[in-house]
Amino acid sequence: MQFRLPITILSIWAAADAACDSLIARGDSLYERFDNRGALQHYLDARRKCPETYEPLMKTARAYNDVGEDTGGKEAGTYYRSAYQYADTLVKRYPDSMMSHFMMAAAAGNLALFAGPREKVELTKTIEGSAKRAIELNPDYDPAYVVLGSYYRHVAQSNDVLKFLARTIFGSAPKGTLEQSKEYLQKAVTLNDRNIFAHLELGKTLLAMGDDDARKHLRQAADLPVTNHQHKQLKKEARELLSEAGN
Repeated sequence: MQFRLPITILSIWAAADAACDSLIARGDSLYERFDNRGALQHYLDARRKCPETYEPLMKTARAYNDVGEDTGGKEAGTYYRSAYQYADTLVKRYPDSMMSHFMMAAAAGNLALFAGPREKVELTKTIEGSAKRAIELNPDYDPAYVVLGSYYRHVAQSNDVLKFLARTIFGSAPKGTLEQSKEYLQKAVTLNDRNIFAHLELGKTLLAMGDDDARKHLRQAADLPVTNHQHKQLKKEARELLSEAGN
């Protein structure tokens, strides 16, 4: 005997799915216009309609992270923590999704800027492991290489206190070199030569290494068109670094 769901239940599910899709579409429209706060509200509404669905969960995590980047200051930390919590749920529910691990790496990296010393050390392991897992799942996703390359530069330049805390808590300090940073950021640029963030971060790493190619990548970051909510600020930073470098 074949079991069939009542028509009324199927109709309710179909209506919920349609409402969820509509909310996501409205959120996407605002997101494309860099209105991340507006997009976030629609994604949260979609989450309430479809709490078990991947897309609103992933986009809510992303929007919280992006609103934090738009906000700046201490308030940004609150958004990054929410992004991290949603990303953690993503990883647990969808461990085979590249975006689950990328969002975890991105949110952990931003949250680390606001975390205390002990949590910062714990987050460093999350950043590296999550970014590497994202790359394993999609070797062509250039933003994951940017996160990892930036991470290795920060580790290479981290102070002795942080490394001491890492050895105390985990028995070993995070490892990373400027050469590793350069390798991953060059890979990101190879995959996508129009990635402003990749050119900027590679420029920073090359500046730290005393490499004259830094100016070339900073100029590219400054000259590429704006296609992301962060790009105006990143281009401004690239121009400032060029000015400081005497270009």
